[in-house]
Amino acid sequence: MSNSNFFFFSSPLLFFILIPFNSFVLSCCPQIYNKNPPKFNQKNHNFWEFDQQSNTWVQLKLPYDLLSCVNNNCTRVGLIDPASIESQSDDNSKKNGSVFDPLPLRKRVSLIKMSETSVWVTGESGSIYERFWNGLKWVIAPHDLPLSAGYAVSVFIVNHTILALSEAGFLYQMRLSENSQPVWVEFTLPKDGASTEQEESAIQLLKSGVISQDRQRIYFCTMNGLLLELGGIEPPRWIKHGRPPGANVAAIVDVASIRPQLLFTVRSVFSSLSLSTIIEPVHDLTNLYDHQPTWVELLLSELKVNSFKIRSFMHGLTRELKLSFYLIRDLYEYDRSSKPSWKKHIWREGSEQDTSLAPSVGCIIHGISGPHSISLFLLTQEGNLVERRLNQRKWKWVVHGSPKHHHLTSITPVSQDEFNDKSHSLFLITASGFVFEYQIPKYSGIGEDNQIPREKWVNHTHPPHAKAAKGIKGLQFLVGRIIFPLDDGRMGELHLSGLGGETSGPTQYLNNINIRRKASLKYVWSILDAPETEGWNAEYCTEEYGSSNCVLGIKDQPNIDAETTRSTSKRRKGTKPQQNYFLPGSSDSGSGSAKSMDEYYSLPENWIDKSFRLRVMHQGRSFFLITESGLTFEYLNAENMWFWLRHDHTTAMKGAIGNYNGSLFLVDEHRSLLMRERSSNELAWINCTAMRKGRHVIAGSPWDGMPGRAPKVTPDDALFFVSKNGRLLQLTVALRKFKWKDCRHPPNTKIASIIDQEVFREKIVFVVGRDGRLYQYNKATQLWHEHYQSQHLVLSRLPGGTAMRPSSVSLTGSLFMLSEEGRLVEYHWNSLEGWNWLEHGTPDIGVALVGSPGPSFGSNQLFLIGSDGKVYLRYLDRETWEWGDCGFPYMRNKVEARVKPINDEQVCTAQDNNAEFEEVDENLHSTNKNCDPKVASTRPIPFAEDSVIFELRDGRLGEMRRTEEGGQWVWSRIIGTPTSLCIVDYWTALAS
Repeated sequence: MSNSNFFFFSSPLLFFILIPFNSFVLSCCPQIYNKNPPKFNQKNHNFWEFDQQSNTWVQLKLPYDLLSCVNNNCTRVGLIDPASIESQSDDNSKKNGSVFDPLPLRKRVSLIKMSETSVWVTGESGSIYERFWNGLKWVIAPHDLPLSAGYAVSVFIVNHTILALSEAGFLYQMRLSENSQPVWVEFTLPKDGASTEQEESAIQLLKSGVISQDRQRIYFCTMNGLLLELGGIEPPRWIKHGRPPGANVAAIVDVASIRPQLLFTVRSVFSSLSLSTIIEPVHDLTNLYDHQPTWVELLLSELKVNSFKIRSFMHGLTRELKLSFYLIRDLYEYDRSSKPSWKKHIWREGSEQDTSLAPSVGCIIHGISGPHSISLFLLTQEGNLVERRLNQRKWKWVVHGSPKHHHLTSITPVSQDEFNDKSHSLFLITASGFVFEYQIPKYSGIGEDNQIPREKWVNHTHPPHAKAAKGIKGLQFLVGRIIFPLDDGRMGELHLSGLGGETSGPTQYLNNINIRRKASLKYVWSILDAPETEGWNAEYCTEEYGSSNCVLGIKDQPNIDAETTRSTSKRRKGTKPQQNYFLPGSSDSGSGSAKSMDEYYSLPENWIDKSFRLRVMHQGRSFFLITESGLTFEYLNAENMWFWLRHDHTTAMKGAIGNYNGSLFLVDEHRSLLMRERSSNELAWINCTAMRKGRHVIAGSPWDGMPGRAPKVTPDDALFFVSKNGRLLQLTVALRKFKWKDCRHPPNTKIASIIDQEVFREKIVFVVGRDGRLYQYNKATQLWHEHYQSQHLVLSRLPGGTAMRPSSVSLTGSLFMLSEEGRLVEYHWNSLEGWNWLEHGTPDIGVALVGSPGPSFGSNQLFLIGSDGKVYLRYLDRETWEWGDCGFPYMRNKVEARVKPINDEQVCTAQDNNAEFEEVDENLHSTNKNCDPKVASTRPIPFAEDSVIFELRDGRLGEMRRTEEGGQWVWSRIIGTPTSLCIVDYWTALAS
């Protein structure tokens, strides 16, 4: 190791180590040849060299030669030069900026047109929905696969039959049930080879498919690289076409666009390997190298194959080894009527062009270089546009390239309409979510046939605060109107000005087309909302929608819901109805001045104790209490007897931060997440932080659902937590397949607390950042969004908030939160106005709201705690919000607060009872100085549909119940606790 040199440069969490590998032998791998050897890419100015004599790091003096030495034979392989970065600074600032960062691939997203009034969509969540025009407006109807089928990835409409492909590779057909309702039925797939007596042949699982031009057949790629044809539905008629010689079918590029039964496919074949290793020093080598610290490579294990990379994680002495392979994808045509059936389209031998194709659908255009010419447009793996052109019976390749700094990922074919008689157009989506139009002049008969036409790139960018989905082609459903899936789960329509948008249907399009024929051609963007399955706000169309029929589109006076027309007189000053979501940190979000607050704001030490001391286990039957000393007690009912059960653990608990399927999740004094569950007939503790990729946490979701509403069980069920460093953590708990995931945090701020998890909106987690602003995380798309918020509104960072949603069918509802000053604010959504901030203020002058708002009941009642130790009720009366004073409990045989009737309903109030409460308080203190019946700021819990549990300042608990007659809220009882010094009898037992 005397010739070893170590270099380090100042980039966070990243370092290079140059090691001579002449003493290592990797016996499990063949000799590796890398077609394109990696180049040293300098991105830093400061580098250090490790000096073995002084045992210290010494900064290099630049420029510095990089040498590769094998058996004392050194070769210069690179140069560290400060001028290298400076010369590339302009390009890097553009290429490496956040606006050009590559997006993730949305593998489940697809679009297909049924008619001019119907488009079917598969979302990133695996759902299927139809967007159709009912004669008055665009509406959405759900068509999800059954839960057992898993996630949908594409839909096919062929020969008046609707088929859906699942992520697992199975095909489903939509049929009508006996009661004329559409249902999905599994479609028969072909088998791989002939069956035997001992074992049946495996089913051919499908990967992707393309419909023929006449919509009579579908061609599929299978998981194992075969080409299949579905030529008939009733009965199923499968035709196997095999695969190209020595390779697999990676994608079907085009089906019968040139002539019937002629297909173009992309085949993939393994080409070469490249090896990169990250190795850690080892100091415990008892049997190796005479006990001297050294560097070691081990054999590969746990091999996992990805599209372009094999990863192997080695256990023991080394950390990780990455084995990358290079795939060559060629263009093949297939015609079963010719011999041979498979023909390869080759590039010129020795060509230095980017020749490996991307596995994506191509596009055919006729007449570019001549009246009978045919052009097949494809994409390469490097993101360039290439053309395979047939003219005068000769094929040739034409490279069109790509826009500067952009990587093309999909082609959207469009009909060559009469709006543009001078050029053909292709629309392409880049890896960073931009949409480009590539304009190719139409053939005019002037010039040589083989001349490359003049080209032009037109950048249509993307909708505001939303980017196009990478690698997913769009859909032209009318001339001048193209729909693109967006990366955030919605859709964006790129249309000619005045010819499209959310409110424009096919009828309006036909009426305006003659008017716009002579107008200047200008494309504009409109955002089309998606349903709740994707985390958005488009409501599903049902048979009865108010007083109008949503399906038939009957025009009638709508019966506007009270929630959508309630008074907005208390809308926060200076705000307007907002329907826009912002990318976090953007200039339009209004968060610029608030971000600096994140730098100095720190959470109080005991905030978790006050926020998560109570948690419901089973509604109406048991709940948990975490004491100030860290003890865990459960209050439960057995045979009509209430008693306390103690759950001992070696460490003190800080709070109960989650509940799922009978298991309680708690955080201890070390911020470890522990799960308390029943295993067989015994109770067990499970350390979730000790699981793979487990993290330490400090907070969780405030609620486990709405009172009285049964939880929806899905294969994706997860709990969300806040980490010590302000990141959102996801723990998948469905089917006990525990899996941690780091959801990070919005740019420029860390997370302070979770406001709501999938109660107000499915797939959405609302959080408050440490900058006091509202953000949301979409579980389906894994994206962060910031909501519009005035710079003058700063939300409380303490955990809590509550959702109020009247119906699971309607998306109308509100999020209630506290401001930093202790005032109640509401974030309301309805389909007419979108999002609006509403100011509720405080119940009385000199009284601030403490803790967190909630719980809520129904659509019109919200409990809050005042700084004066009283409980307040915010309720909706005749579309107007009112305050109710519920006071605090006091000791009597039956404790009640006086009520007053409002609009034939009873709400709690302590009107004119302040003197009585003060007198009761003095009597309690004279009897027991440790008793204080006022309510503490601990977040209360909804114990049942008609019960709320509060913690009192003396450590006891007070329960309010809603009476059956009149629906009034009354203080029903005081519950003594094992740690309260106020004398009350209680029963306790020890859990085992």
